[in-house]
Amino acid sequence: MVKQKIPYTTTTAIADRICQSLGIGESEVLRQAFMEYAKSISLITERVHSKI
Repeated sequence: MVKQKIPYTTTTAIADRICQSLGIGESEVLRQAFMEYAKSISLITERVHSKI
């Protein structure tokens, strides 16, 4: 499965839309997104280790 890379302008537009709809700054949106990403990686790691 090959993931298609999202163009930078599309990524920026998505981030801008999230900022506007939530009424928070870009840095806060990126912080929250990173925290969710880290949580999902942790869950995947737990699942992998529990199956070994």
